[in-house]
Amino acid sequence: MSGPQFERVALIGIGLIGSSLARVLRRNKLAREIVACARREQTLDKVRALALADRVTADPAEAVKGADLVVISTPLSAYADIGRRISPALEPGAIVTDVGSVKEAVIRDLKPSLPQNVHLVPGHPVAGTEHSGPEAGFAELFHDRWCILTPLPDGDAAALARVTALWEAAGMKVVTMDAAHHDKVLAITSHLPHLIAYTIVGTATDIEDRRLPRLHAHRCLRSGDVARRVPQQPRGGVGDAAALHRGPDRAAARHPLGRRRQARGPLHPHPRHPPLDHRGEAGLSPAR
Repeated sequence: MSGPQFERVALIGIGLIGSSLARVLRRNKLAREIVACARREQTLDKVRALALADRVTADPAEAVKGADLVVISTPLSAYADIGRRISPALEPGAIVTDVGSVKEAVIRDLKPSLPQNVHLVPGHPVAGTEHSGPEAGFAELFHDRWCILTPLPDGDAAALARVTALWEAAGMKVVTMDAAHHDKVLAITSHLPHLIAYTIVGTATDIEDRRLPRLHAHRCLRSGDVARRVPQQPRGGVGDAAALHRGPDRAAARHPLGRRRQARGPLHPHPRHPPLDHRGEAGLSPAR
């Protein structure tokens, strides 16, 4: 495709994933203009310093004005509010996509707010590192990784094709599947394993809190050592996913391999460890 694929791209959220996509857009000249949106002025200052966007704003509605593509890469819990705020400012024919890991929740929270003439194409680029923030991004993050798109049954085919082309330009292998199937796959391959891992860290922290010096002699039981064995991920996801993804996660937990983690009770990370986001590789069985 010659020339930019998009006239103006609005990036709502400019952490690891959003800033990496901004770098891809710059490198491949995929957009004539990039607008970045973040809540904190400190984050916007970093975006300016790194020249990741042509304009920055803390107002999502301002960011999406005139944009033909909007990419939401905030924590899932913010989607409903963002949808309400951007809806009046969206251009007719604009495409709204995202990077969240629980697609049924994305559709539930975004679709009711969007005008009929705006196209929602939910997406999940399955990639990441242990770092976060705009300074952590890099254009090669997505290379040779999977991107899962979960188009709506009545979705626009041309919009799906444009979002597919975007992620393919980033170097990703793109598959499509329905949102429910995606969430079941990710519950088994991503969310449940991470919740189990953080439960182990929490248990080790509990042991440490009880000050059992004999156990402290064994390095493998210290929470710090266990934590280093757990893939650290950007903020905002596993806790969000657990809250928004209870059905698939609990179905996975009922499987014999998942039953043991139920001993801790509700699907929440340990209080001493903040919610973390999964952006690593996952086993995929594409259902087109």
